[in-house]
Amino acid sequence: MKSMKEPSKKTKVVVWHLPPSLTHFDLSINIDEKFSAATTGSFSLKIQKHALKKTKKEEEDEEGRRRRRRETYHGRRAQSREKRG
Repeated sequence: MKSMKEPSKKTKVVVWHLPPSLTHFDLSINIDEKFSAATTGSFSLKIQKHALKKTKKEEEDEEGRRRRRRETYHGRRAQSREKRG
């Protein structure tokens, strides 16, 4: 005898495995007639990445990378100009 009730065909079961670094996110699911007509049980889900807050360290790393890239670019241009001139 089964103790657990079988989920009906209309029931959708979703299991989330989120990394511990993920503190919060925006989740939006659009359910339309295509969703109910889909018998395969597969559908797409978008998690909005921009809702995640960057840590102070990540922002500083990004800024440093940008600055270094800018310096090397201008440095290379100046060197090639000197070679030509």
